[in-house]
Order: sequence, then C-alpha cells, then structure tokens
Amino acid sequence: ITVTAQKREQSLRDVPISMAVETGDSLAKKSIRSITELGRQAPTLYIEDQGSTNGVSLRGLGCPAEGLESPVGFHNDGIALSRGLGLLSMPFFDLERVEVLRGPQSTFFGRNPSAGAINVISAKPTREDAWSGGLRGRGGNRSLREYEGSITGPLTDWLGVRVAFIDSERGAYLDNPLGEDGGAEEKFGARGSLLLHPNERFDAL
Repeated sequence: ITVTAQKREQSLRDVPISMAVETGDSLAKKSIRSITELGRQAPTLYIEDQGSTNGVSLRGLGCPAEGLESPVGFHNDGIALSRGLGLLSMPFFDLERVEVLRGPQSTFFGRNPSAGAINVISAKPTREDAWSGGLRGRGGNRSLREYEGSITGPLTDWLGVRVAFIDSERGAYLDNPLGEDGGAEEKFGARGSLLLHPNERFDAL
C-alpha cells in the first residue's frame, strides 16, 4: 500500500508512523460511508456527534470544548478542515484511501495535530488512454437509496479528467406527532479533477 503520510509517496511498511490505512476497495467492502463509520473500524479512533461540533479523539486525546482546535487534524486532499466542521455530514465516495495517523504529526500537518491526523485522499484521474468508470447502488429499510458513480479518462494526450458523484436519501425513524419526523437524511456530493501531465517529470492536479 502506498501512503503519503510524510508528504511523499512511500510504501506503508517503510513509514515509521503508527497508522491505519483503508483503501478505496476496503472502504467499499466494509461499507464505510463516513468518518463516523471509520471510527468503528480504526483502532484507538473515537468519534461522536456533539451537536454543533464533533468529538474526535485518538489514543484517548481529544478536545470536547467547542471553539477550540482539536489535537486531531483532519485533511481532505491536502486542505485542513478546522475544528472538524461538517465531518460527520461529509460522505466518503470515490476515494483512493484514508490514512489515520497516530501520534504527533506537527511536522507535516501543522501545529495542532498533537494526537494524530486523518488524511483523506480522493481518487485521481487515470493516465490510461481509455475511458473507464463505475456505478454502485444501495438500498435498505427506512426507504434508503444511494447511488455513487465515477468516470475518468483522457481529454488529450497530456490532460486527464475525473468526475464523481454520490446521491443518498434515507427516511425518518423518529415519530413526531406534533411536527416533522426526525432522523431523515439527504446527501449529495460531486467532485471533479484535472490531471496535467505534459511529460514524465511533471504533473499537476
């Protein structure tokens, strides 16, 4: 497994960091659809919904107080998401891998992640000459329906593109005789990326 925990591509076994890695295939096989479900799979990672904020802790270290920076950093494609805002509502789809890094990560992920960091990497456009894609559907009780798809391929010899989406809906499970029932959920997400590779020595995403 190739990881970028030290800001460069390395084999997982060559990186001197305690980490748990879930690839895109393993996320799909284990049906990990969000960071909350990731917390049930990755050892020492604990996540809970605290209303207006999210409680994220690694190895027992976290920050329960609202408005303070968490010692667990969260990065999505290299972008730091401060205070974990929106983490619980962000669906996992079309991902290359998710890295859960345990221990201080200030060298590569800023000053705050003293407990660890969660690094989410989206799938990138392919360099192959042919187009490829996929579509996945899921259904269940409470009128659950979910569709996820992606397509990738070359626009030119030196420019690749990838487009992915997810559309999910689930019915309410809390009966409220005085108003709207609770627990219903609707999510939609889309992502597009371009890969510029004019030669073998340079590329830009």
